[in-house]
Amino acid sequence: MTNDETIALLEKSKEGDREALGELLTTYRSYIIKVAKACIGARSKARMDKQDIAQLTCSAVIKKLPDFRGSTEKELRGFIAATTRNVTSNVSRSVYAAKRTPMSEATSSCRLGELRESMHPRPVGLDIEVREEFAKVKEAMAGLSENMRKNLEMHYLKGLSYSEISEITGQKTNLIRASVCRGLKVLRSKVGA
Repeated sequence: MTNDETIALLEKSKEGDREALGELLTTYRSYIIKVAKACIGARSKARMDKQDIAQLTCSAVIKKLPDFRGSTEKELRGFIAATTRNVTSNVSRSVYAAKRTPMSEATSSCRLGELRESMHPRPVGLDIEVREEFAKVKEAMAGLSENMRKNLEMHYLKGLSYSEISEITGQKTNLIRASVCRGLKVLRSKVGA
């Protein structure tokens, strides 16, 4: 879809055309899912689904669209990315705020151990040296700031470019690049590579 077609759909959507709004959201659904996937942290993946986040984001965009003042595709993408981040943040807060039934310490520790083993099985067939290196990298990643770790994960593990990360996080591209470079230096110094 061209930029002009997107702007035309945006204008029709603002005027209340439901078909145009549906087409606009369908066009940006994959982008919303991509942003949601990047925003959901590793710890939250088991509790939050990117498809659910995308659906909630579409609802939020529908509600907020009449107040949207932008008129370019870039502004629309920024609006959708910001809305997706806000929805993800709100869902994350509500997931973690859910009350849990208290457990005894022994039961809790036992379940935590089982959960850890099921989620992160030890690599099979790797020799001890490789396992030790894997553990060093994992420990070094855990020692990074959350922002630096997320930027590294999005760039190297998810294959996103600096500009894509910028759209998702709202940070400037040069700050993301610097964060990734600093993160690599810290990892190399801790791991010794």
